[in-house]
Amino acid sequence: DRITNITEARAVLSVQNHQLEKTQTLLRPELIEVYLQSVLSSQNRASHNVRPLQASSKIALRACSVM
Repeated sequence: DRITNITEARAVLSVQNHQLEKTQTLLRPELIEVYLQSVLSSQNRASHNVRPLQASSKIALRACSVM
């Protein structure tokens, strides 16, 4: 849709500018680093939780095969 007047154009530009500023804040290297570290640590926690599950599922399988 075409922008018809200057006031509308200014409003659109200010919204786009605001979105740009937010994006630039999100893309700051130190924030990306913090984000990646949190992702990695949550993945590590998840993989630690998988191991006991695998062990208990093997025990359950043995129990089923005995019956």
